[in-house]
Amino acid sequence: MLAILFGWYFRGAWVRHKVEKRKRDFLDQFCDYLDSIATSLAVGRNGYESFLTADDDMKELYEKGAPIRYASGRLTEGLKNGRSIPDLLREMAEETDCSSVRTFGEIYQICSTAGGNLKHIVGDTRNMIIEKIAIEQEIQTVLTGPKNELNIMVLMPLVILASLRVLGGGIITDDSSSMLVNTIALGIFGGSYWLGRKIVDIRV
Repeated sequence: MLAILFGWYFRGAWVRHKVEKRKRDFLDQFCDYLDSIATSLAVGRNGYESFLTADDDMKELYEKGAPIRYASGRLTEGLKNGRSIPDLLREMAEETDCSSVRTFGEIYQICSTAGGNLKHIVGDTRNMIIEKIAIEQEIQTVLTGPKNELNIMVLMPLVILASLRVLGGGIITDDSSSMLVNTIALGIFGGSYWLGRKIVDIRV
């Protein structure tokens, strides 16, 4: 039972870590993507050419398998098939689950429809994302201690139960009442951990 719980916990934590890391990597790379688009717009290229150029730049900057290369490649393919940039940015935001891409797509659509300086819009969006990343990093630094304490607190009951089972000399039994109490206790600790993670999960 305990082995299953340990396996479930660490497997879930590892998956969440990989997902969050990929999101952070994509956001960092998306800043370079916007920088390339802004540069292309500054030298007189239109939106279509700027996004194609940005895709080429991403291929040079990042190795195959990088999140931005996949997202940019999907957008470029859509452009070549005649689809609109706002629609493709909306799809990119949904696939990457990135609010910054969603915001950029909405601003780009408004700017394209009502008129506006795309170069400044792209540059301002890039600066906004960089500031957001910096704030999130500061928050994560402050919360590192509480998160570690929370992880230790939720693991300690499991360690104590395992120790009592091995060294308790019959204190922990396998009868139905004992299993029920253990299950309820673990459920309470699991709920407390989930609530604690929600409290320390602060996003900008």
